[in-house]
Amino acid sequence: MAGKFLLCFSALRLDKRSAAAKHPQDLALVAMDLVQIAGTEAGAKVGGALSPGGLAKRSNDTALTLRYCKLDYEALAQTVSVCRSMVQGYSPDVRGHHDDGQILLPYTYLECADRLMNAAHDCWDHIFHDDEMKKAVWKEVNEVAGRANLAKAMVEQMLGIVDDEDSSQS
Repeated sequence: MAGKFLLCFSALRLDKRSAAAKHPQDLALVAMDLVQIAGTEAGAKVGGALSPGGLAKRSNDTALTLRYCKLDYEALAQTVSVCRSMVQGYSPDVRGHHDDGQILLPYTYLECADRLMNAAHDCWDHIFHDDEMKKAVWKEVNEVAGRANLAKAMVEQMLGIVDDEDSSQS
């Protein structure tokens, strides 16, 4: 797991906006953009496997799994859009307020980050035990899951939530 996180943090560092970040909110936005990019790439790979002559011709079970993954990435795109909007409207100075004037509690941001992770991990869960699928789309699906974990971690940082594991190691 640590290796996956290091790869994700290196992806975050490669984005030029990360260097200009003044608050964890900025990094959360970059991380969500990275989730969106990875989700689009994974969705395209899944779509290619569903195309005529693709992986889907090999078995009905694999084709169904790919269709589920396609739905997972469609849900991911919508979830990223909602979460990104929430994070963009976050104000560290006025905790809990959103652009439209409604109060959003920290739990709301965490719930959105969890939904983002769930959308990313659903396809990962579907293909984890399918060797045929792993060969076809594992790299892309794993990348999305890792970046979703990173986005959640950045939302937690934005809210000032410290991981107990991290604080016990300091």
